[in-house]
Amino acid sequence: MNTVPPTKETIAVHINDEQERALRSSLYTSIAYLVISNPYVSLAFMLAVAIVIILFFTYYTSVVKDLNFGRRFGEMATTSLGGSAISFGIGVVVKRLLGVDI
Repeated sequence: MNTVPPTKETIAVHINDEQERALRSSLYTSIAYLVISNPYVSLAFMLAVAIVIILFFTYYTSVVKDLNFGRRFGEMATTSLGGSAISFGIGVVVKRLLGVDI
C-alpha cells in the first residue's frame, strides 16, 4: 500500500473543517438551551438529538466497515449518554451547593 503523507494544506483544511463542525454543534446545543426554558426538557431534547446522530453515524460506520450495528450503537450511546448524565449531575450539584441560578 503506497500512501502519500498529508501536506500542510490538507492538514489545515482538515483542522478548519473540524472547527466548523465544533462551532455548528455548539450552536445547536445553545439554541436548545435558549429556546427551551426548562433545563430538564432541554436536556431530554438534546439527548434525543444525540441519540439520532449516534444512530445515523453508527449505521454508516457499521455498513461501511461491516461491523455489528447493535453492539456499536450500544457502546457509543452508553458512552455519550453516560458522559452527558455525569456532566448534568455535576452541574445540578454545583448549582445547589453554590446557589447559582442562571
